[in-house]
Amino acid sequence: MILHPKQRFVSKFMMMIVYKLSIIYSIFIEIWFFHFGNFFPNFKSAYSWK
Repeated sequence: MILHPKQRFVSKFMMMIVYKLSIIYSIFIEIWFFHFGNFFPNFKSAYSWK
């Protein structure tokens, strides 16, 4: 499959966005688990009736 230059640029741009988003999400999840992990049991017990 031959891509046009514009399509190649768009695909590269999308890959860059996905790559940066994955890094941001991994950092956010790490911060969430390390700093707010102790709130998870309380959160689950408080909303267990749903």
